[in-house]
Amino acid sequence: MTTCRYDRDLEQHLTPDGEPCTHDEYGDPTKHCTARTNCGQHIGHNDLTCARCVGRTRNDIKRIVDLAALMLPAALAGGVNSEAANLAAPGAEPAKWAGRRLAMSRHLTAWMRLGRITEEQATHALAAMPDDDDRHPYNLLGHWDMAIREDYQHPSNKRVTVANAADYLINQLARIAQDEGQDWPLFAGQIRKCRRHMESVLATLVRPERGAPCPACVENGDKAPRLVRKYGHWCTDDHCREPQHYTDDSGDTWTCGANREHRWTHADYAKWIETRRATTARSNA
Repeated sequence: MTTCRYDRDLEQHLTPDGEPCTHDEYGDPTKHCTARTNCGQHIGHNDLTCARCVGRTRNDIKRIVDLAALMLPAALAGGVNSEAANLAAPGAEPAKWAGRRLAMSRHLTAWMRLGRITEEQATHALAAMPDDDDRHPYNLLGHWDMAIREDYQHPSNKRVTVANAADYLINQLARIAQDEGQDWPLFAGQIRKCRRHMESVLATLVRPERGAPCPACVENGDKAPRLVRKYGHWCTDDHCREPQHYTDDSGDTWTCGANREHRWTHADYAKWIETRRATTARSNA
């Protein structure tokens, strides 16, 4: 399979020699992969997506399943208010969410016909209703599982889970990728976005969260290292022996990296930051 390079300035594919790619090595007109603008893979005339782009999306889905299994331990380490806890928690049922949007649309249309609201108000009201969270693995894979099953008439009584939805979508990838009735770029883009977000959440939890320079060190004229945040303990283990479980940030502390005796509660730290901002604003006025 031949690969070209997409030139954004010229808005066309170029051969390795820098010439416009119009014909392949057999003299036939070339057709390039439509999955991504910058993909230069040659494909068959009856295809839409190259095997490389299909493989990337397959790997992204498998990666999402692996990352989803790591979210609960990460949530226990990061706290109940962390993004890991949000991703580890159950998502909205895709079918119920879609039904809710449909019901809202019908009600708005009826009110508009009765003259209770204008068309502009109806449009704004529907737009204000949040879409599915495409960064949540269950919401994303569950939504596409439901949509693809409906399009291809593949009903199932199996419970929708991240793993089950991933298995079904992977089995249908070859068909989805070459189906003109499907939006493969949207599908692949959302899968890629979800995978990147989950990786970013886990990477953030590995790195310590740092705050402002230590106030005590600043007052003493010492070199002031940045404070490090430690989250209060939270878990759902009925046999946990920790004396206190926090459901908010009241158990969080900020500690100096150079002197562990320099320690503040999250409330005191937030108050100090606010006072510091106000003082800086007055001095700059």
